[in-house]
Amino acid sequence: MTRQKLYGKLSCRHASLSIAGVLGTKMKIKTITCHDVYNYGSALQAYALQHYLESIGHDVEIIDYKPWYHENRYNFWFIPRDSKYFKYLKRSVLLRLAYRMLRYRDYLTNGRKEAFKNFNRKYLKITRERFHHGRALKSAPPQADIYVAGSDQIWNTENQNGKDRAYFLDFGDKNTKRISYAASFATDHIDPKLHRIMQKRLQRFDHISVRESTGMHILKSMGFSRANQVLDPVFLLDKAEWETLISESPIKNPYLLVYDFTHDDNCLVDSVKRIAKARKLDIVSVNDFKPMKGVDHNISNAGPLEFLNLIYHSKFVISNSFHATAFSVIFQRPFLVFPLRKHNNSSRMRDFLASISATDRYDQNLDLKIDFPKIASRLKEQISRSKNFLANATGVDLNRELLREAIAPSSLGWRTPVAPFVLQLPLIRIPSHPQHYITSQVQIQGEKRDRRSFARHAHVANRSRHR
Repeated sequence: MTRQKLYGKLSCRHASLSIAGVLGTKMKIKTITCHDVYNYGSALQAYALQHYLESIGHDVEIIDYKPWYHENRYNFWFIPRDSKYFKYLKRSVLLRLAYRMLRYRDYLTNGRKEAFKNFNRKYLKITRERFHHGRALKSAPPQADIYVAGSDQIWNTENQNGKDRAYFLDFGDKNTKRISYAASFATDHIDPKLHRIMQKRLQRFDHISVRESTGMHILKSMGFSRANQVLDPVFLLDKAEWETLISESPIKNPYLLVYDFTHDDNCLVDSVKRIAKARKLDIVSVNDFKPMKGVDHNISNAGPLEFLNLIYHSKFVISNSFHATAFSVIFQRPFLVFPLRKHNNSSRMRDFLASISATDRYDQNLDLKIDFPKIASRLKEQISRSKNFLANATGVDLNRELLREAIAPSSLGWRTPVAPFVLQLPLIRIPSHPQHYITSQVQIQGEKRDRRSFARHAHVANRSRHR
């Protein structure tokens, strides 16, 4: 039996393979990102990176970093420290109350808060300790073999997080490996005055990757010529993996989904009305801050799962959101994307659309046919490159299909396929000469069974782990 046939026998698309001890070493990884900011894309990309790193055999936790500038949503008494009124408001409860009442729109979508909390509790593996500032991280850093910064707009210098040392992994043992994955500057350029400090902070990384081509240009302008461009973590999981989180549609009639952060773009609104009318679709708005006028359904209490569900069941998606666009591509839903007016962070949408030859979907009031097979073909190579970057940076060999495929129960002797299950193999080598067998332990629906499956081209190397 050839090695290729062996891998074919040990493959099944619907199972999760734990490769700790198969090839490479199981690493203890801590990631840091903006995971808890009541933003759909932020939560889902954090989940995707965690889930993928676990799927290639690592032990992963997200550092629960929640600095002051991420505390402003749904905290009634919170006043941003960078507010010009801060020094006055902090002295008077009455003034603070008046200030918050004037910002009433922050609480029109308060129902989202619990949905996000539920998602975090169920799907994100977060460190037990919460860190509220970088000093706390430096004084008592979570222990890890590898720190990973990313993804999303963690290096956007127009926001506080882009100036925060924590997102440049300025904590922990200096010998701990440091990686950035799909970090985003979210803009075409950064202030030249920040170049020197950014250079110093980036020098501590062992492997650097960014999400946008504009990010690559920024790095090169600062002397970092060996960085990598990779895809957002949501593309590390395929459509079938995301579909495991999908439930029934909350809307009875066919609908167009609109996700508009700012409600200040007339071109976006015109496109929504025109396309919904032409396609005879209801209009559903999923809201961050306030309801949208003139739609059939306003949804103001959606969490990350509900957001996914709404995109999945839609017939068309219009947004000014990077991740609404990303999931429209993953689920192959027709879409248009518009820039965030008065915000300098739309290069991320332009760069992504250019990378998949879909620039005609950007800031256009046109309902053109989308060539999804062509997009899928463009994405395939980028996904492979992104996974290879993570594999190389974390010490995993992905050259064998065994590592990303699962084991079919029927191939191991069961008559009826059973999923999901986890196969854990001891450390093995696949040499050029035949040997005897692989001993495996299979856990199926909570029941563990020992099974010996014979393979002529496998060599048990358990002893080597103890030498």
